[in-house]
Amino acid sequence: MGYYVDILKVSEDSEHVIYEFGPDKETLGKLRLNKFTREYQLLREVPGGITNPYCAKTLIKLFELLDNNKEFPEYLFYCSGR
Repeated sequence: MGYYVDILKVSEDSEHVIYEFGPDKETLGKLRLNKFTREYQLLREVPGGITNPYCAKTLIKLFELLDNNKEFPEYLFYCSGR
């Protein structure tokens, strides 16, 4: 099964970035990521919690940005094949 995830930045400061994520605007989860420690916290629960595939795909994208010292854009998406 393939996944498509919209990832929308809510806010960012020097230490944290907060994104909403999900397959559509009606079922958005929300998480906060510490840019230095890489610790994350769900701020709005989704079914399955942190193991939710949409949450996992969002974290993959955010960790890629951290690993490559890139800025956090206003909008990202994750798209996978089957």
